[in-house]
Amino acid sequence: MILLFLIENINGYHYGRLDTLGQMAKELGHRLVITEIFQKSNLYSHEDSLREGEDAATKHAIRLNLDRNSAKLTAISSKIHAIIREEKPDVVVSLGFHQRYNFLLRLHCLISGIHPKWIFCSDSKADDGPRHFPKEIIKRLMAKCYDGAFVAGAKHQKYWTSMGFPSDRIAIGYDVVDNLQYHPVTNHEKDSKKQILCVARLVERKAVDLLLQAFSIASPGKDWELVIAGDGPLKSALTELAEKLDIAEKVRFLGSVKSGDMKDLYHESKFLILPSLWDQWGLSVNEAFASGIPAIVSDACGCAHEIVIPGVTGLVFPAGSPQNLAGLIAVLCSNESLISAMGSQARALIRAWSPDSFSKQLLELADSVCCKSSLTHS
Repeated sequence: MILLFLIENINGYHYGRLDTLGQMAKELGHRLVITEIFQKSNLYSHEDSLREGEDAATKHAIRLNLDRNSAKLTAISSKIHAIIREEKPDVVVSLGFHQRYNFLLRLHCLISGIHPKWIFCSDSKADDGPRHFPKEIIKRLMAKCYDGAFVAGAKHQKYWTSMGFPSDRIAIGYDVVDNLQYHPVTNHEKDSKKQILCVARLVERKAVDLLLQAFSIASPGKDWELVIAGDGPLKSALTELAEKLDIAEKVRFLGSVKSGDMKDLYHESKFLILPSLWDQWGLSVNEAFASGIPAIVSDACGCAHEIVIPGVTGLVFPAGSPQNLAGLIAVLCSNESLISAMGSQARALIRAWSPDSFSKQLLELADSVCCKSSLTHS
C-alpha cells in the first residue's frame, strides 16, 4: 500500500508522528510519501528551528515550497495532482478537508481517472465555539466525499457520527506528541519550586484572564508562582490584569518558548492548567503527562475526560468558571502527594497516546478503507 500524506507545513508535533508513521509503514511493507505544500506555517513563527530535528520520513518529504499568500488554487492543485499521478497512492491523507484546493484536486483526479481512497484528519468537536447550521450542512456534504476519518478522541468521533459519517470508518488517536522528548526527572532531581504552568496562546478563547482571576481567588500562598508560556495580542491586557489583581509579583509571562526548551519548563512545574473556553484537544496536556505532571483543564477541552480523568490523571472544571478553577488550584496546592500520585498515573496513561499508536491506527484505517473498496468492487 502506498500512502500519500498531504500536509500544509511540517512543524512541531508532526515530526514524531510522521517519522514513526514512515518507519512503521516500511516495516509492514507499505510506503509513505509525505508532501509539504507551503513554505511557512500559518500558526507558528518558529518552524525553522523545529526543522533542525528532521530525519527519516520527513527528511525525504516532497516540498512544493509554495507561498501561502500568493499561490493560486489551480497551481496548488496541479502540483499535488502531478505527484499523485507519479506516485499512484492507494490512499491520500489530508489534514482537514475544508481547503478549496482539496476539491479542485479531487476533480483533477476524477477527470484523469485516478481513484485513490481519501482520509481526512480532524480534531473538531461539537462545542468548538458557535456552530452555524448552513456551514454544518456544507461540512456534512463535504465529508461524504471521504472514505475515512482519523480523529482525536471520543468527543470528536461523536461529532462526526452526528454529521452522518459512518462510525466504522472513523479511527481515534490523531492528537499525540513524541512522549520520549518529555521524560520525567526523578524526585531527587526535580526542582523544588512550587510552580504552576499554563502553556497557551494569549487569545480570548484560551481564557488566561480567567486563570489569573482563579489564581487570585485561590491565593495558594507566597511560595507558589504562576508561569505562563505563550504570546499573543492579549499580552498587555493580561499583564495589566495581573497588576490590577495584585498578583503581578507571582505571575511570570515568558512569551513564546522554543520547543526544545519546553521539557525543562514542564520539569520545573508541579502541574499544568489549561483553562480554555474551548479547545479542540490541548496537546500541552500530552506533554505535561509525558513529563510526569498532572493537569487541570476545562470541560471544553477535547482531552477532558479522555486523557484527563478526574481524580486519576488530573482535574476538570466547568469552562468559564474562575471560582471552580480556584477551588481545584487550592486542592492541588495543599496536597503535593496527590499531585505526585496523579502525575504518575498521567505518565502511565499517556504511553497509549504516542506516535506509535498514531501510526498503527492510521495504517489500520487506511487498510480498512482499501479492503472495503475491494469488497465493494468484487
